Amino acid sequence: MSRWWILVLGAFLCGCGEDEEVGRKGLGFGEFVPKYNQYIRNWLQTQKVEAEKGVAEARAALEAESDEEARKRLAKGVEEAQVILDRILFRQGIGDYFSFKDPPELPEGLTWETGMDQPEIGDPAARKGGTWNYYMSGFPPTLRPFGPEANNSFRSELYDYIELSQVGLHPDTLEVIPGLCHEWAVSEDAKTCYFRLDPEAAYNDGVPVKARDFMVAIYLRVSDDITAPYPKQYFREQFAQLTVYDDRTFAVTLPDAKPRKLVPYHAAIPPAAPHFYDEYGPDYEERYNWRVPPTTGAYFVAPGGIKMGAEITLTRAKDWWAKDRKYYRYMYNPDKLHYLVVRDRSKAWELFRAGQL
Repeated sequence: MSRWWILVLGAFLCGCGEDEEVGRKGLGFGEFVPKYNQYIRNWLQTQKVEAEKGVAEARAALEAESDEEARKRLAKGVEEAQVILDRILFRQGIGDYFSFKDPPELPEGLTWETGMDQPEIGDPAARKGGTWNYYMSGFPPTLRPFGPEANNSFRSELYDYIELSQVGLHPDTLEVIPGLCHEWAVSEDAKTCYFRLDPEAAYNDGVPVKARDFMVAIYLRVSDDITAPYPKQYFREQFAQLTVYDDRTFAVTLPDAKPRKLVPYHAAIPPAAPHFYDEYGPDYEERYNWRVPPTTGAYFVAPGGIKMGAEITLTRAKDWWAKDRKYYRYMYNPDKLHYLVVRDRSKAWELFRAGQL
């Protein structure tokens, strides 16, 4: 473990006072890291035993078969079983799921890309201002970005269409373009992407985005304080390792190789603002049910932007950190995005005809 990480971990641990309220354990990330790393090690060992058994059984079946067509089919089964085992062995070989290193430990010879050779998005003649009005058929059961019922019909409008990850895809060329990170490099085996955060990347409350925030985003979704099983399985199986080198440099490793130019996209994860989750704990799902976290995108829910059961308004951040970036300066033009609960589609049509939607 690097000296840099020891200092960070110490700051997390020292921030947890003994007089915290019951149910408010603080962020808890520092304590979580070694436990989760051990959990993944144990899980991988169990998977390895099962995979080795699968390879042995597949080979035995192949050796016992005399029919040529059947042998071809069984040989393919041996190859598939070996791929599963190799994936596990690769993950065991690279070390802990959450890894911390010093900047000099970055691999040599990386080719850093910026994605700045793509056409701009949007129309320079588009004027900013006004309100975009639309309707939703029902009020969301929660405003949390994760946890039970978070994957509701309004989630995309509140988070998915707004938040930035490390990179994005150009809507016309489908090439990788910068998001929160202004540089990235792909490993030779096309499994790891190294990222450098844009020095101005920040949440809409002004707090800078840091490399560890991407780890925190995973922690919040896989901890025992969340009862939703899908993200626990997803992050355990679809990501092999996250490595932080300093506040602006980190890497994401995938279990399998991807098409080289799309590795950064497959490695993308929206970050989480640690300061917002300083009351994270066993009662997270209830405590944070109607809280909207800071995001890295152009819009946020301003005070008074929520009228329970009736409407939600998102406001464009005038000082958004990426407002002058090449791929974003002609996007996100309305000052406000206003969503009104209209349960009857015929009523929504009437409002549209009246110019209210």
